[in-house]
Amino acid sequence: MNKFTAPGKMKQVNATILAPENAGLRIILNLCSENGKFESTLDKLLYSRWARVKSDFKEWHATQHNFKLGLLNTNSAVASDTWICEALVKDKNDKLDEKSLEVAVKKIKDLCKYEKASLHVSNILTNDFPSLVDLLKNHLVDEGINVYFYEEPKK
Repeated sequence: MNKFTAPGKMKQVNATILAPENAGLRIILNLCSENGKFESTLDKLLYSRWARVKSDFKEWHATQHNFKLGLLNTNSAVASDTWICEALVKDKNDKLDEKSLEVAVKKIKDLCKYEKASLHVSNILTNDFPSLVDLLKNHLVDEGINVYFYEEPKK
């Protein structure tokens, strides 16, 4: 942690990730798989609001341009102040690769710092991948980036 940088905030929000709070640029994190399937619970939730997210991911998978574990796809600007960031961290068998998750989190940190953005994460991801919370705290919050965790409402 840099002693000259004020630490960011971690905040738990009881609302859906589809309406992220805070002003400024908001980056919503989604974890994707090398197999090209867009079928996880969070994928379907994001697709229900923004159909473009699925087509952007499918295009990324089809072209295979920068489609390696640990890399990000930030082509999904769903609003002027909201981006969907897809991190490729699961292998072809849909199994999480811890090393590529850490690489992707470092890249997200650089992106958030450069764009002066906050990161928004659904509890769907943190429930499936508990190690994600510690990685985000160590790499983003300690570097001055605000991270919001959303508790999706039960239907």
